[in-house]
Amino acid sequence: MIINLAEIPEEGRSYEYTTESGEVTAAIADLIGENKYFIQFHLRPLNSKDFMLTGSLKTRTKEICSYCGQGIQFPIQLKFN
Repeated sequence: MIINLAEIPEEGRSYEYTTESGEVTAAIADLIGENKYFIQFHLRPLNSKDFMLTGSLKTRTKEICSYCGQGIQFPIQLKFN
């Protein structure tokens, strides 16, 4: 997944990545395992060198309980700027 920043218009561009589209599945598979994910973000240039990236991520991570040793699915829902 490579985004050419020179091609981003002044009003910005929105992106959406999901488990079904699969663009980032290989990059995050070690963190989330087989869990589904939904990533959306908007990329907008501030000037010729700087960009603003805002968006959200929703998935689950594969974790192991330190008390009982069982696998758990920890939900993650975050916004970034």
